[in-house]
Amino acid sequence: MPSPHLDGRLPSDFLNMEDRTPRSSFDFSQLRQQLDQLETPVTSTENRNIPFSECNVLFMVNGGSPLHRGFKNFAHQLLLNRRSPATPAVTRMIFWNETFNQYIVQEITVADGNLTLCVADVGSFRDFPRLLPIQREADLIIIFTTTRSSAALSQRSVLGLERFTSDELQTVPHIFVMVNESSNKPSPRVAFAAAHHFTNLEHVAVLYQSTSGRDSLGPCQIIHIDGCLQTLRPRGKFNGRSINALVEWRDLPELDLAAALQRLDLKCNPAVSTQTVTAPRSPAADIVTNRTRGRGRIPWELQASREPQVESDTAESRAANRVRRISQFLTSPTRDRTALSRLQLELRTEHRRNSRQFLDSPICGQPQSLRPQSSINNALPTTVLEEPASPTSESFRGECQLCCEEDSQLVFLLKQSADCPPICNSTIPWPFAVGALPENDIISAFMCCDNCSFYVLEQGNTPIRETATGALSLIPYISNVERWADDLCKGFGHYRNFSRQLLPLVFLAVVEETLGTKSWARLDGSEENEQRHNALLWTRNKILTQVHINGDGHEGFVGEWIKKIVTEPKRNTDSMVWQYPLLGFRLMLRLTEAPLETRAKVMWKRLLIEITRHMRGMLESKGFELVTRLVLAINEMLVGDEVEGDEWLIYMNTEGALPEEVMNVLRPLDEEMVWIRKHARYAMVMWLSWMPALSGLAGTTGEVVEALVEEKCGDVVVMVPEEVGEGWCVNL
Repeated sequence: MPSPHLDGRLPSDFLNMEDRTPRSSFDFSQLRQQLDQLETPVTSTENRNIPFSECNVLFMVNGGSPLHRGFKNFAHQLLLNRRSPATPAVTRMIFWNETFNQYIVQEITVADGNLTLCVADVGSFRDFPRLLPIQREADLIIIFTTTRSSAALSQRSVLGLERFTSDELQTVPHIFVMVNESSNKPSPRVAFAAAHHFTNLEHVAVLYQSTSGRDSLGPCQIIHIDGCLQTLRPRGKFNGRSINALVEWRDLPELDLAAALQRLDLKCNPAVSTQTVTAPRSPAADIVTNRTRGRGRIPWELQASREPQVESDTAESRAANRVRRISQFLTSPTRDRTALSRLQLELRTEHRRNSRQFLDSPICGQPQSLRPQSSINNALPTTVLEEPASPTSESFRGECQLCCEEDSQLVFLLKQSADCPPICNSTIPWPFAVGALPENDIISAFMCCDNCSFYVLEQGNTPIRETATGALSLIPYISNVERWADDLCKGFGHYRNFSRQLLPLVFLAVVEETLGTKSWARLDGSEENEQRHNALLWTRNKILTQVHINGDGHEGFVGEWIKKIVTEPKRNTDSMVWQYPLLGFRLMLRLTEAPLETRAKVMWKRLLIEITRHMRGMLESKGFELVTRLVLAINEMLVGDEVEGDEWLIYMNTEGALPEEVMNVLRPLDEEMVWIRKHARYAMVMWLSWMPALSGLAGTTGEVVEALVEEKCGDVVVMVPEEVGEGWCVNL
């Protein structure tokens, strides 16, 4: 029987039995014989059925989901309701967090109607295989995760399907409870697809939490049930493979998991061939039993000599409660500043205490050669308690708006857009062009530290009452690629089918849009806005200098790549710079580190392409004569003195030759617009004079532009418009 005492120390009165052998030479084999005399072995076979109240259940929880607290409360209530004398004294719950690349093992002991929680181990995903013994010994494993994570996790080391066969877990019954984090509920077919890998297990139940709750699990709907878990459902087996596109959620059976578990009978785990019913004995005897049998203990001996931290529910949620109360103060119009300052001081103290506990934990207390190594520069794995040591040396640091800790590693809290976005099933062909879309307004104005962000995501709302979907830690991209991708996947959850490599480009567009449009990101003299502004600039710089990309005949880091595709297009008018939507073109031109004249000439050519596209549409809809009269009237005004030098583009826009939407998008490029107004007036007159000839040309707009330039020998007009003077227009 596992003992809640993991420090391996025996009380002195126990050691004084018989010959009072000194502690240093104590013979465990003799004590083992004495303990065996106190035990009445009851041999059980694999065919013996055990009820849920007596089974060894293992809970595995996706701690990255803000809804995991409801499942944790559900699990605690299940354990409190088990009343059998044969109920295991200790139940284990494994929390894993993809964002922090970490798992935590918690041991739960039930005594006199109370729960005692003990943090037994902390480790990185790379060390997850060392938990295999407690997984193999479980009679039942219940896993809580998100719909979005299920498909990805089925391919990874945490819940990878290959582990169930290679690690002898295929016979252990598994219940997968999926919950949807976003406001858009997937179809039953999509939910089944997210977990279809797990339905190949012999004993499995896949459930979907239809009503999300933060206090308990809530009702579930059955997606798939097979094997011995059929008894969960009165009508037995349910095959999820029969779910097709016509099946709706209301067509699926519902299940109250708490009630269903009470009628569950399981086969005894073959990994545990003998169970014993023992007479009452001291905790020290349990320790000896664990050491001599190797049973009931987490199988890493390096921590046996360390006393773990034991926490109660109150202690575990202390920091979370303070975050909640501080959030309430911050949104209150009549806040008590003294009470707020006290809470922030207590929260800072709590963070430091947690950091010290982590540094004193077995994962940090082991010799360097025995510590689990992170995949990033051999640093300690990122934890929910403290930022990693090495990868954050160049992180963005500042004052947390929640706990007011100075020089803390900061994060961008990611929020759900006010306009609930639809699920996008297509890829993102133009990532630079989607930054201004309402559904991509995902950066919260509230910034906090990495420690506080964990609790903010747990409560599900930012302190300024936005729905929190994730947090992007402001740590260098180049050494934290997967963490960036995981964080951005949570923020851009409305893009279902996308390339993870494109998400930094989408976020770059969002950052640029935020810098240009949000009042809280502008430098107005306040320290808060200055910090937000600098954080956005830091993020932009990291994406430009550390994200590698290739395409359109060029490759390199984003900043270098943008400059090449803008200034050195390799495919004439089919190049990306001429095909990109205008919003994305404007962003690329703004980020291009090239001389003003070079940028202005790129914009000039794009302006000619847009005018040509517009004129082709007018020729088709209004006819040749109207377009010819329009061109002649505009050219007469541009060559004459009626239009002032800098106003000719505005005049063209007013007369309908330059589309309003084009003008609105390009107007913010002030320097380039000034250069074009100053140097390209007569080049525009020449180009407009060629527009009636469009009626005889076919193909795409790019092909038409190339044909027109070749026919009219118009390279000078397009490439060096400043050389086209008034004398060119005499014979028009």
